[in-house]
Amino acid sequence: SLSAATSVDLDCTSAMSLNSSGGAFNVGNDDVDQAINIGTNTTNPRSKIQLGDATTTTVETEINSVLVDVNAGANGIQMNASGASQLVTSAGAITIDSNAANLVLDGHTGVTIDASSSGKVEINAANDTIEIGNNAVSQDINIGTQGTRTITVGNDASTKVDINALAIELDSTGSIVSHSTTTTNITCLLYTSPSPRDRQKWRFAGG
Repeated sequence: SLSAATSVDLDCTSAMSLNSSGGAFNVGNDDVDQAINIGTNTTNPRSKIQLGDATTTTVETEINSVLVDVNAGANGIQMNASGASQLVTSAGAITIDSNAANLVLDGHTGVTIDASSSGKVEINAANDTIEIGNNAVSQDINIGTQGTRTITVGNDASTKVDINALAIELDSTGSIVSHSTTTTNITCLLYTSPSPRDRQKWRFAGG
């Protein structure tokens, strides 16, 4: 036992191994409020500090604390897993902030953003455009395709709502109403004069 020693210094010129063959290996398990430092020498920094063995042999590596602080330098932080992973908080927000570059979310089979219990989902840009479906992939973009919703595009102060497509289809089980404080123009390149039947399909309210 080294319990009576005031200071214990273990140092060697080669490898050092501390093992227990019959029970747990405990470090800092007594009731003393002092720090535990591992690899804190800045004059000769460690090339690697490893916890656990291979991902197939170490059953669990658990870190518990009031605060877990992980800091990395220029090489960043890398987390890899061969199974499903979770980042969960029981209270408070989770903030992911890329101060100097882009924030990339890449789900190889899909990305789901869902406020499953309450609250709203906001996507905003401070100094640039918000782009959805701007890559060269010929797949549909669906907005509000489930549930009973009010879908709002723009507001009274929006300068322009621009809709471009080879075909534009508006379907309604009720009325389709167009309001404009100025002139409303609909130009058809195929027909120069709509038939009376076509005129009956549209109602325009100005002012």
